[in-house]
Amino acid sequence: MFDTNIFDKLIIDQFFPDIWQAAASGLLTLVTCEIQEQEIAGIKDPRKRRLIQSIPRQVVPSKAVDREQLPPIPDLIIAHTAAASCDLLVTEDRQLQQWYQQYYTGKPCFDYQQFISWFLENILA
Repeated sequence: MFDTNIFDKLIIDQFFPDIWQAAASGLLTLVTCEIQEQEIAGIKDPRKRRLIQSIPRQVVPSKAVDREQLPPIPDLIIAHTAAASCDLLVTEDRQLQQWYQQYYTGKPCFDYQQFISWFLENILA
């Protein structure tokens, strides 16, 4: 699962066509939840919104969260949903990465560059 901030990096990256094609062909399944779809739909820049909306992805139901934990609730919902529905979470949010790795020990959480390395080694190899 990509945190919503990852889509911003993806659409300007040289590997965007490769990742898009891998998702379209089923080699890679990109997953979002309702919160992310709402965030994407709310992007003001029409070109950016269209590019992100063109990325093949599967929308899964959001998972419930304990409202007393940090980081903020939307991030927690995304994290819990990623842990329940995906093999890894990709985010640039350092606080969320730390929380996820502590709360979901053994579940991978990458930043964008780590994801690209993983993608090149495991999908395009």
